Amino acid sequence: MKIRLSHSMKTVLVSLLLLIALIGVNVLVHLLPANFTNFDASYNKIYTLTETTEKQIASIDEAVTVYFLCDNGTEDATVRTFLDRYAALNRNIRIVTVDPVKQPTFAETYTDKVLSNYSIILESARRTLCIDYYDLYLWENEQLGILTAEEYVTWMSDSYGAYILSYYPTVEHFNGEAKITNGLSYVTAESVPKVYVLSSHGEVSLGADALSALKSNAYDVVPDTSLLKHGGVPKDCDLLLIHTPASDLTAEECGWIKAYLDNGGSLFLTTAAAKQYAPTQSGCEITPSEFPNLTSLLSCYGLSATNGIVIEQDKNLSYSASPFVLLPNKNSEHAVTSGASGSTALFYTAHGIRIADGAKNVTALFTTSASAYTSNSKSTESYEKDETSEDGPFALAVAAECGKGKLVWFASQSILDDNVDTLVSGGNHAHAVSACDYLTEKEDAVVLPSVSLEEPMLIVTSSAAVLFAAIFCAVVPLSVLLGGLFFRLKRKKA
Repeated sequence: MKIRLSHSMKTVLVSLLLLIALIGVNVLVHLLPANFTNFDASYNKIYTLTETTEKQIASIDEAVTVYFLCDNGTEDATVRTFLDRYAALNRNIRIVTVDPVKQPTFAETYTDKVLSNYSIILESARRTLCIDYYDLYLWENEQLGILTAEEYVTWMSDSYGAYILSYYPTVEHFNGEAKITNGLSYVTAESVPKVYVLSSHGEVSLGADALSALKSNAYDVVPDTSLLKHGGVPKDCDLLLIHTPASDLTAEECGWIKAYLDNGGSLFLTTAAAKQYAPTQSGCEITPSEFPNLTSLLSCYGLSATNGIVIEQDKNLSYSASPFVLLPNKNSEHAVTSGASGSTALFYTAHGIRIADGAKNVTALFTTSASAYTSNSKSTESYEKDETSEDGPFALAVAAECGKGKLVWFASQSILDDNVDTLVSGGNHAHAVSACDYLTEKEDAVVLPSVSLEEPMLIVTSSAAVLFAAIFCAVVPLSVLLGGLFFRLKRKKA
């Protein structure tokens, strides 16, 4: 017996089947990766990942959670779309939106820093990394060069800097791919170099930007390390960092460090001129040359410190006509300096480093001119030579091989100083990170291009403008008018 359906029932069934099919297609499309559903139609291809990133992310074989911090759950569409591209490349990457309003203490378990809205936290079973939203961007100024968010804010807070940024063209760049790709590599790396920062001698604390520079370049930084508590240099130490001690190390500590270096360890050392010789109250109570134990350790490798601060008479090698703020000559052939090529290093109130005659495997990284000299003057207005002054040229930073190990010594604490670093647009920290890469023999972070957010201008020549004007102001209106007349006459004849 055949069942006959009315026309209206057939219409309902067909509509129902089409609705089910439509829902099925919608669900299927929703399950597809973002790179199949979200096409990058932006003029600058901001959402298109490079082949380098695609290969690197595809190789991740462990679970990674990407927390996207969004107030009230309202997401930044640009960043979210970009993150979805990463999730589409690897099923191990999961994106989770976190509302800081509902979970105000969530970020505190990952960092002491207050993160901006739309910041990102990467977490694997190995380690975590926080990327502030503003770190996803760079600013390129015609006069100041490439600026990070911190540097941009610093310049904007200065009246002269604000004038430069407003008067000269400044272009915003999206640097998200470099930050996120290297961040994912960091949290999933089997091992990362461990940096122990020495304490207990009045050392200068690392600034937030210096710490961020090390961590974002895949270094595991362990602060406040006491060799006495460890009974020597920790066995898992890949790099020992001593940042401007205010007092001498003990003979026992220097013995441990020498044994560590002779057996293949690495030392990053910064020292500063004595306070009474510097124009500000930065630096040590006494000059490093008066640290007998540290002096004895460095002398094993043919190195020693001068007294006082270095005064540069060559105005081309000093900053803003300040003879104690140095922009020294750079040995661009060494790995430390070539790794930060294009960056400038600034030395504030540095002392000199002597390299003994016959010292082997020692390379001067930064040097003054021959007209430089040391000054022990306690006056902040005059740095005249006296009977205690030494004549240049001086080394301001050196790299040395020590047995099976290596050391890099900067004769100024400013190489890791956040405020000084902003004056050279990140150049000091770039050299510090490059020195760490050299000492640990770590591969450089993947260099990925940033994307300019400046919309390209449509440039129309005079002849093209005349042509377009003729087309849109004469040809098109006349064509419409003539076409209308033609059809009107045709209808009349019909």
